[in-house]
Amino acid sequence: MQNLIFKKGYDLRLSGIPERDVEEAGKPSRIGVTPRHIPFVVPRLRVEKGSRVNIGTPLFEDKRNPELVFLSPGGGVIADIRYGERRVIRDIVIDLDDDETMEPFDVADPARLDSMDRGEIVSRLVRGGAWAYLRELPFRDIAGRIEPPESIVVVLDGLDPFAPSPSVYLDGVDDLFLYGLSVMGKLSKTVHVVAAGDTGRLPEKVSVKVTHAVAGPYPSQDPGVFLYHVKKSPEENRAFYIDGQDLVLLARLMRDGVYPTWKVLAVGGPQAVKKNHVRARVG
Repeated sequence: MQNLIFKKGYDLRLSGIPERDVEEAGKPSRIGVTPRHIPFVVPRLRVEKGSRVNIGTPLFEDKRNPELVFLSPGGGVIADIRYGERRVIRDIVIDLDDDETMEPFDVADPARLDSMDRGEIVSRLVRGGAWAYLRELPFRDIAGRIEPPESIVVVLDGLDPFAPSPSVYLDGVDDLFLYGLSVMGKLSKTVHVVAAGDTGRLPEKVSVKVTHAVAGPYPSQDPGVFLYHVKKSPEENRAFYIDGQDLVLLARLMRDGVYPTWKVLAVGGPQAVKKNHVRARVG
């Protein structure tokens, strides 16, 4: 593991850091999907108000690339589709069924993964709505599917204030994370795993896979900042990156054939009544 120390940046001076305990949020009666929060995507609906959807049913596609679909994180009825200015899709609201149904997805156990080529893996991730977890530097658009990148950067610590701690969201799912790294290894010859500061709290199976530990003020954990300091040729400017928790969700889809509907979030700041992590429904 290589240690990188960055001195330039900004001290955010945040208060109210979340504790490491996890609270179960419980299942809501209604969830929403917000296409406007997905950078660069120009959404085109595949559903209409009142239609029924399953977990994993395509909700909308990217007009720039219709094969890139975004799937429903819940099963139920489309209760509302809200538009903003110029008919931009703001929210897709779903009333959840008590017993939700999930669309079937192909399963690729670790032994099967070894025999799969890059094209098949890309195809499965696109059909399963998980390809959008991968972003491409330098512009941070959704990763291109044709040319393999020079490297993939897996960032364990997010840039958002009070991003979920990797020691929390990786607890009990380290095998999924390792499977996800195997998937990334089929997409690129070089995979960097980047963690912030001390890796002692990470699961042991994960900590031994960390290639770089970075320290320094914001935005030291940014994949673009990291790549700037480690690249050795102009070709390496074109790299993919993915958040550590998103890699776990991607792995769950590939290995178990289960579209991910739950995620660990963090609640913090001086105004928060409870400063902790919450396992909540996506949407």
